[in-house]
Amino acid sequence: MMKEYLARSGAQRRKRQVVNVPIHWHMIKKKNKGKSAKDEKDGVISESAINEGIERLNAAFAPNFSFIIASIEINDNKRYWHIDKKGDDDMKKELRKGDCSALNIYSTRLKQQSLGWATMPNYCFGNMASDGVVIDYGTAPGGNTYGYNKGGTLIHETGHWLGLYHTFQGGCDGNGDQVADTPAVAHPNYYCQDIDSCPNDGLGVDQVENFMDYGDDFCASEFSEGQLTRMTALWNMYRSDERIEFNDCKKNENLLMIQIKTDMKNRQTRFIVKRGWPKKKLRFTVMKELGKNMKKNDVNTFYECIQTDKFCYQMRIFDKGHDGICCKNGKGFFSIWIDGSQIWKNNFENLDKQKKRFGNCLVPK
Repeated sequence: MMKEYLARSGAQRRKRQVVNVPIHWHMIKKKNKGKSAKDEKDGVISESAINEGIERLNAAFAPNFSFIIASIEINDNKRYWHIDKKGDDDMKKELRKGDCSALNIYSTRLKQQSLGWATMPNYCFGNMASDGVVIDYGTAPGGNTYGYNKGGTLIHETGHWLGLYHTFQGGCDGNGDQVADTPAVAHPNYYCQDIDSCPNDGLGVDQVENFMDYGDDFCASEFSEGQLTRMTALWNMYRSDERIEFNDCKKNENLLMIQIKTDMKNRQTRFIVKRGWPKKKLRFTVMKELGKNMKKNDVNTFYECIQTDKFCYQMRIFDKGHDGICCKNGKGFFSIWIDGSQIWKNNFENLDKQKKRFGNCLVPK
């Protein structure tokens, strides 16, 4: 279904008008009492630098997307300065604006020389408060992060926000970045030098100039046509105000969506969905996914067409590590959605298995 959806969206993309994305820029400023005026400006990005960054953002994502500043605000909460990935929850919960179609950018000082990070579009559907892009303020045009101070980090992270993986995702094996026209890449490329790190893929040299590799801002300069198609398709599925539902279901069927946010342990979680007549044993398997099909510490999404008015369904989730998916090794959860409405969400904490019934069961759920 995913390939069919992308194929349909690729055909539709040329007919669609540009997607306008509102930006809410949250600028975190270092609070230095008694310091010099120069020090007091730590974290503040000039209006001209922001405008230059948005111009480059628009150039990179044209003609599919256009980004427009909706708001800019400065915050000097010291808890939001010099953070890592684990430290952005409170900041986002307090400052985030808009729905899943709004790009919230948080610029601050990051730990461990990190340039930035972002959430994927399917993550927003059940976790809007955590959605957005975080960048080190030194990566803005004219910033102090040499080689990465022309706005390329914001483009790279916005690519993730719109659904792109790194070009080196999975190395030379498997589905890679799930884009057909990007060659497989064995490892991150930090230098703008021709190399064919996966010569057996038949697609030629690595796209070292691709925004989704790790080249610096002097090198990164393009997205592929397939990447633009993927971003548009995932926008329609997860971020658009008028989402094109990922739905090949018939009129008498419902769209079931299972989302599982896994923990840091690989291949430990699996689930199965069975159906049966009301008050009867559930014998028919509707969905079944093994741990090897799920990315660790990521939101994994699965779809199926079902008939909730006719059959009883039960989802059973299992964890091989016997500690669930929250909260020992990460902040995992699983959720069940019917026709775009969430009917159940659970952290699946410190357990080896759990189950949930839904549909026409005629028994306590």
